[in-house]
Amino acid sequence: MRVRLSQQVSQQCVKEARVSGRKNDVSVVVLTKNSARTLEKCLVSIERERPFEIIAVDGQSTDGTLSILRKHRVKVLSETGEAWGVGFSRQLGVKTAVSPYVMFVDSDVELSPGCIATLRDNIEIFGWVGVHAMLLLSSEDATYWQWAAEKLDAGGGLHPPGPRAHIGTGVALFRRETLLEHPFDPRMKYAAEDADLCLRLRKYGFIVGVTRAYAYHHCRRDFSAVAKQQFSYGIGDAQLVLKYKSVRIFIRPALAAVGAIPTMMRARSLELLPYTLITTTIQYFGMVFGLSKAFRDTIE
Repeated sequence: MRVRLSQQVSQQCVKEARVSGRKNDVSVVVLTKNSARTLEKCLVSIERERPFEIIAVDGQSTDGTLSILRKHRVKVLSETGEAWGVGFSRQLGVKTAVSPYVMFVDSDVELSPGCIATLRDNIEIFGWVGVHAMLLLSSEDATYWQWAAEKLDAGGGLHPPGPRAHIGTGVALFRRETLLEHPFDPRMKYAAEDADLCLRLRKYGFIVGVTRAYAYHHCRRDFSAVAKQQFSYGIGDAQLVLKYKSVRIFIRPALAAVGAIPTMMRARSLELLPYTLITTTIQYFGMVFGLSKAFRDTIE
């Protein structure tokens, strides 16, 4: 069923891209850091879409990431010891881009045929300032951690299209002028740069949303990689709590975990419960670490 649905959406995206006849006046920005496992497939899927340019911002990789980048027509930028983090790197990509549209593609994502053209058309059709693709499950479910992450990330299928209060930056296209006027916060070094951006965009009446374009997401395979990711999410949420002085942001992971339990029970997927409880706990460890670090920095 998953393959059939993927083929149907893919055919529709390609058909819409052909009908639109738009050129891809889009700059694609890929953030990399030790991304050798998935980067090759990611770049091939982007190049197939023929964007105007591809920009990679590397976080001082020590594996084969840079070698892979050199094999492709990619403009490579690098973080430095003082200027680093997801907020800084995304905005560096925006500043370097020359196209009116900037698309972020995570290095563990593969685009479907017609993805860029469909996002490019949809952002104008709906009048939004940012659009995110639907994420489908990866074809690889090698471990429990990967299977559970994909199951929860995609809700067992597709994120339905429509306006959203918040979109991520995994497969997202924005109007460049909007990101120059409302830039990513460079202080958001670990995560939550997308949530921070969307909070500010919503304040000014801008709308973001999810469209029918889709992509495949290759989630982390082992517990250590999942734990590191969730810990970073927690640090990012701590920065949001401090920036917006919001208790709601602090309790949001717990509310999300509790809210997911009835859905798991209805779907008879209680195997997801350990993943949810463990990752939520790790997020809170990250949040406490981020809050305590901010407190120590304040008193020093």
